Amino acid sequence: MERLGFQEIKTINYYDHRDDICSKVYHNEILDAIVILDFNITEIDSSGVFSYREYTNLQNQFMKKYKFLYRFCNENFNRENLCKILDKTLEIPLVPTKNIGRTGVDASYLEHHFETVFFELYGEASYDLLSKEEQLVGFNGENIFADYVVEKLNEKVVIEENGESYHHPQKTGLSKYIKQIERQNALVYQSYKVFRFSTNEIEFKDRMVEEMKIYLGNREEFIPQRLLVQERKYKLYEHQNLTLNQLQEMRKDGIKSTVIVLPTGTGKSTIAEEDIKLFLQEKPEAKVLILVPTLALKNQWIKNLITTFSKNSVGDSIGQQIYVSTYSRIINRKNEFNPEDFKYIVIDEAHHSVAPGMAKILKYFNADFLLGMTATQERLDKKKLESIFSTTEVNLTLKEAIEKEICCPIRIFRLESNIDLSEVRFNGKDYISGDLEKKIVIASRNELIADTIDKYFGKDVDGLSTKQGIVFCVNVAHASMMAKLLNERGISAAAVSGKDSDSQKNIEKYLNGEIRFLTSCQLISEGWDAPKTSVIVMARPTMSKVIYYQQLGRGTRRAENKEALYLIDVVDNYSFSSIPWTANSLFKNPLYSPFGDVLTGVRSWNGEMIYLEHLLEKEMDLQEVNIETFESIYGDYISSEELARELFLSTDTITAWIKKGEIVPDYSTKLGRVSYYKFKPERVEEIRVLKNLKKRDETTILDDFWEFIEEGSYSLSYKIIFILALIKNLEKDGEADFEKVKADYISYYRKRLEDGLPVDKKSCPYTAEYLNSDKEITRNIIVNPFEKFERKRFIYYGKDLKNIGFSFYLWQKIDSDFIKKLKNKMLEDLESYYKDLGGAGDTSIFR
Repeated sequence: MERLGFQEIKTINYYDHRDDICSKVYHNEILDAIVILDFNITEIDSSGVFSYREYTNLQNQFMKKYKFLYRFCNENFNRENLCKILDKTLEIPLVPTKNIGRTGVDASYLEHHFETVFFELYGEASYDLLSKEEQLVGFNGENIFADYVVEKLNEKVVIEENGESYHHPQKTGLSKYIKQIERQNALVYQSYKVFRFSTNEIEFKDRMVEEMKIYLGNREEFIPQRLLVQERKYKLYEHQNLTLNQLQEMRKDGIKSTVIVLPTGTGKSTIAEEDIKLFLQEKPEAKVLILVPTLALKNQWIKNLITTFSKNSVGDSIGQQIYVSTYSRIINRKNEFNPEDFKYIVIDEAHHSVAPGMAKILKYFNADFLLGMTATQERLDKKKLESIFSTTEVNLTLKEAIEKEICCPIRIFRLESNIDLSEVRFNGKDYISGDLEKKIVIASRNELIADTIDKYFGKDVDGLSTKQGIVFCVNVAHASMMAKLLNERGISAAAVSGKDSDSQKNIEKYLNGEIRFLTSCQLISEGWDAPKTSVIVMARPTMSKVIYYQQLGRGTRRAENKEALYLIDVVDNYSFSSIPWTANSLFKNPLYSPFGDVLTGVRSWNGEMIYLEHLLEKEMDLQEVNIETFESIYGDYISSEELARELFLSTDTITAWIKKGEIVPDYSTKLGRVSYYKFKPERVEEIRVLKNLKKRDETTILDDFWEFIEEGSYSLSYKIIFILALIKNLEKDGEADFEKVKADYISYYRKRLEDGLPVDKKSCPYTAEYLNSDKEITRNIIVNPFEKFERKRFIYYGKDLKNIGFSFYLWQKIDSDFIKKLKNKMLEDLESYYKDLGGAGDTSIFR
């Protein structure tokens, strides 16, 4: 390692009672890189299994502190491969060569816990910060499905939730562990920080919140993926020729970049092709770069371009004049190009360009003109995109595109079910999948949807029996059920998902007209071209405007013999706090009639509507429907948990103030037994002033804790004994087994009784009988000494884990000298407290 410029800086032993070195840590100062080398880490002997939490925590600390962290087992360490990794000369395939499916829809137990913590920390409106089940590529072309990805201003972060049964080195065995760390190394190689959180960390919610904030940072550092943008002064109009004229005028005026924001189906690609042709007429030797997010889009662009330009000049070979590349390829091969190589650059799906990797690419190349194209205005952010494109106008909304007949009209049918979703939980981003599938994936609802499709678009419906469509479902199982029900009714259908290897074949059949309906669980939502799609069924309710908008966009393109998009919104029963998006909400139109126009609610009786007229069971005048959603009104509000965190208080303290009427939430609701409270963000400072709270944060926590200790206000001896018992049983991660702490706590008071000393002041209930009641003494410890520390967020109790420990913020600042000082202080206070009560007695249990 020394020959590679690495110096050993630490040895790690995960056992307290063995001398074995489990891992060595090496540091290269020039590269700011860490290499961890594990020795026999998967072996188990009589010492048992070491703490996986300590393993992940140590790695996370190194991952945070240094630019790169690579990990190897001594058994698979290869110096040549490490050199390639450090030199950035390893070739990662453009797309996965080993297509191992994963659905990315169902929330696991750990995911539910993680998302709960994430949205409590960053607010329920933070769904735009977290990308779930993102598909990446490993060293050998294998799929890597990252549990979560967060993009920050200066880095990309992967978050992995590690159940110990599947990830602990001693439980997985050597071969699986090697695959695990190779997967991690591939992500780090691609400039991701990888943070791992074990089951114990995720379940210990209070400490997890603090770890997450330390490792992930503040919300302000994140790059949102979905942002609402207001209309701006510059605007592209309805005709493509006018848009082309605008682009030429911009270049004449010295504007070097812009973004075309047009809804799906309005000819963005055609505009780009024609503008490239005009550009090359002026600069025939110039090279063009076209960047796209997926391999499918790359092939689609090449196929279209070779009909306009010569076949030899277009392709994915570096020497060709018009070079088409995926984002990932150009990011990994940036150094193969000179900044001046491309004079014209096109970025398809430009809303992704604010990601750190793409932003660096676009700033690297010094093009004469940079053209971004997107249909997803919700993800645009003015400042971030302007830093790349200089102009970021929303050129045409979907509503405007429909009014100008660029996109097809949308006709809505609200299919009302009697399913009660009022108590389906949501995590701030969307409904919790596990809850949703229990309510949604039921026979009666599925039959209702299938019968409705059959009634209006079935094989026997005149004029509409050839319409093709997509049914968006909850999960893979739901998609399979819906496909089965449609096929039973004589409507050809197939389920598609990341799990099914036949999905791509079924998509091709759909595009060729061999299949009428696809049932999907989020696989086809963005960057997919099927203009003949005439029916969209929203069978999966969603609280995410972005997801709803993208799914709707799969059917808005115009096509030959396509009069309109028929949108079936499945409307269930909800509480107000969990109302999903519908077309009426999206277009802010409260008026509805069956198959009425999405913009007006008015139903016409001409064209294809003639075929539907006799199928409608009764005439319905315009009726008013609710267009408000929880997200549209309360998306920016903060929860009581987030308020507590901002004030460095416990949630129980906030709840107590609310119940006493000392503070009033801006919104409250009750789902089942649980009450939810929300506050406007500006209330934080107001409440701080109202309650005369000192400004506290993670930087002051050690001083705050010691100040609290030095107060020495003891109505009874509980706090002293609690801290001494905690210190005695502390593990390396600042936690202790609650049962062990409790046992030592009880032992001290029992010994006083045995020695004939007063157990405490007369007000203390600790009789021999009381100390023998596990339930009573547990309740007493939690309510009395612990609560005093928990209220100030110094110490937390993981009830489900039976763990108790210091705040993660606090533990990061505590060293062995501080523990000694704290212990001595508590022993001194113990002597002082019992001075007139027969003395401190036998304290050997703590010494």
